[in-house]
Amino acid sequence: EMLEWRARGSLHAKHVQHPPLYYVLLWPFASLPFPAVAMLLYVSQWLWYALAIAVMVRSASAASRPSAGDYLLATLLMVNFQPFLETAALHKVEGLELLVICLAIELFRRGRDALAGAAVVFGANLKYLPGILALYFLVKRERRAIVGMLAAAVVCLAVSVVALSDAGW
Repeated sequence: EMLEWRARGSLHAKHVQHPPLYYVLLWPFASLPFPAVAMLLYVSQWLWYALAIAVMVRSASAASRPSAGDYLLATLLMVNFQPFLETAALHKVEGLELLVICLAIELFRRGRDALAGAAVVFGANLKYLPGILALYFLVKRERRAIVGMLAAAVVCLAVSVVALSDAGW
């Protein structure tokens, strides 16, 4: 898609597969050579996965200080996770997506409901899967999380409209 953007000078794509914020975040890289962008995305995924594992262990551990075994077990589970294996072969955004999901769960567990809702909307604006957590907040009537989701949705929409209108969308 990035090659199409560069050739056309705009973000109009035949097959838009991601929410708008995904394209806003990638637009600054559209002028770089594709191999450099692919390598940047590929290498950054390992950082996102490591951070996601750390957040996941902290939020799921019953102990105040998780053990090295907790981190090892989470890592072993992660390497059998299909999106992780896909990332090992390609340059996808699944690592960032998982990190945002783990952060939303951790924020919600710590009573930071509005921030958890905002994290869900931010994640859902990168890829749609984190939006499933929005359904949980709606069904459970978590008002503060819903307010956070609405506020984040307004911010994401405003940023996307401004950025993408300048990008020729």
